[in-house]
Amino acid sequence: MGERGQIFVKSTKVYIYTHWGGPELLQNVHAAMQWGRMHDEEYFTRALIQEVAGPKSETGSGVGTEIHGDLDWPVVIVDHAAGTIGLGPSSYGCGEDYEKMITPVKTWTFEEFKKISDIEMVAAHVLGLDDSNNAENS
Repeated sequence: MGERGQIFVKSTKVYIYTHWGGPELLQNVHAAMQWGRMHDEEYFTRALIQEVAGPKSETGSGVGTEIHGDLDWPVVIVDHAAGTIGLGPSSYGCGEDYEKMITPVKTWTFEEFKKISDIEMVAAHVLGLDDSNNAENS
């Protein structure tokens, strides 16, 4: 039970895990981009961790080097080499094909993603949580 999700920082092979925040991962990435230094892997990874972890807490999030096999939400992929934010496929149906889970089915450049004004609408559209077909950058 939970709303498990992960952000994968491809260049460092770091996975940022949330137990309850899967639906907000795209918003977390968007918020971290507003901090600046999104092209600096170390600083941006720290911003991502802080956005996902939130206030000091013993449980609910973590940082690791492996993908979880029981995710409820698609993996968000940060690729510094390509300068893109990607969204993997639904983890349902991927089985143990972890490589497939970190292969984006939708991507934005860093600049495109940072400029999105209604990230919640885009997340809902991309994740199939609404019926609109006019989401920005979809």
